[in-house]
Amino acid sequence: MSRLLPILLITPLLCLAARDAPSGELNGQDLKAACQRALKKDFSGLDGQFCAWYVRPCACDIPGPEDEKAICLPAAATDAQLARDVIQGLEESPELLPQSPALAAETILARKYPCGVGAIEQ
Repeated sequence: MSRLLPILLITPLLCLAARDAPSGELNGQDLKAACQRALKKDFSGLDGQFCAWYVRPCACDIPGPEDEKAICLPAAATDAQLARDVIQGLEESPELLPQSPALAAETILARKYPCGVGAIEQ
């Protein structure tokens, strides 16, 4: 049940955000705005949950060989730090703004926190 809680909590936000998006789909711009609001509110509320959902991809927490994962987050990484990383990445790579929030966040985090051969120690 605890793994379903984020989905249950984020669903209303997704519906509200999709209502305002021209295509009805969320994108990197929505992620950036939600993360900026989450940082201001110390990750309380739906914006905090939405942002945390995307800046901490589930595959990062699955045990397994690092060379099979694209993203290896440092153990000490906080949602706030990851949100700042994603916001900065979106500002530096505006071509990710129209992409899905998942693709935008994963692309940015994979660049900053790669796994496997050649990964930089965090």
